[in-house]
Amino acid sequence: MNSDAANDHRQFYKGGIQAIYKRIGSYLPDHYPLGDNADQTLDFSDLRQSTYGTVMFTTDFGCSACKLEPVIAFAERYPFFNYRLFLHNGDETLERMKELRSLGMPIEVCHLGDIAPILSSLAPAAFAINSQLQIVSCGIYRDLDDLEQIAYPFIRVSKKSVPI
Repeated sequence: MNSDAANDHRQFYKGGIQAIYKRIGSYLPDHYPLGDNADQTLDFSDLRQSTYGTVMFTTDFGCSACKLEPVIAFAERYPFFNYRLFLHNGDETLERMKELRSLGMPIEVCHLGDIAPILSSLAPAAFAINSQLQIVSCGIYRDLDDLEQIAYPFIRVSKKSVPI
């Protein structure tokens, strides 16, 4: 990332980055209504069936620091986790949806502010969630190493039963 992009992104999440870590230990509801539209509801109940945990990502195509490459590399390296991608509903979203279909993970297009009460409106961020829908770890990511650090509790446990 060049220094201009890094500075732009630091301005984007300045002051809010500490708040994301307060989510650790909290639980997601089985169902969560998106914004004012009660017809659109996020269903997290299927995550209870996860054997090795779920990793959720927030990203925004309008954000210069939000790259899909680390997400793709992580999902390819750890195919046994469940995944969910929250994509901010911006101008570029529909145009770039085709490249996301190859990820093979559920994609929720929404305003990140709508999920802020249960996750965060920060992007790029990742959340490691256990089968009880508890946020075990989370953080801002820039690369694959950051994602592996965020998901480390799940990676450590899965190494005992899944060849990596």
